[in-house]
Amino acid sequence: SEAYRQKGGGSFSRWQAHIRDWRRNLYRYGGVFPAVAEGDVLLLSPEPLDVVESELGYPPTKLSAAGLDNNPPQRVAYVLPRREAMLLAGRENVSMYEPMAGQLQSPTEIQPPSR
Repeated sequence: SEAYRQKGGGSFSRWQAHIRDWRRNLYRYGGVFPAVAEGDVLLLSPEPLDVVESELGYPPTKLSAAGLDNNPPQRVAYVLPRREAMLLAGRENVSMYEPMAGQLQSPTEIQPPSR
């Protein structure tokens, strides 16, 4: 429907240029995932990063594989300000993502602060 397309549904082709890794994974998390605000970066690693927790002071969000490729079997996510995330750029097995739009959520959900 037209209403569905206006809300972002429909053609996937406009996003294909932004996809670098076509592996598909689905991860499980027991709570409401921390928001990644404009100016923040979502950093993903297969293992915890001591430098992020102990030196920068950002808590990990631990995820476990729940479907599709299931590889890696776990991920550790951190939400960091872009400036601090760039200190880890180029590190092996670390992926960084910036938001392309605001996080979709139910109006009844209470979003925890990302920092």
